[in-house]
Amino acid sequence: NSIVIKITLSYTKCRMEFNDYFKTTPHVAIAFSGGVDSAYLLYAAVNYVQKVQAYYVKSAFQPGI
Repeated sequence: NSIVIKITLSYTKCRMEFNDYFKTTPHVAIAFSGGVDSAYLLYAAVNYVQKVQAYYVKSAFQPGI
């Protein structure tokens, strides 16, 4: 038996939660993979945080390398 939990978040709700978090954390480091999730997180951080540092690590586990 397996249990599947489906979570649906709207764009506005996520954005408001990021805003609330970033208000209390003015300096952040983001691990950027180049995918949609980390790209959106980096976008949100740049819009709400005083200082953002993005990190990208090139590795053998990524396609095309």
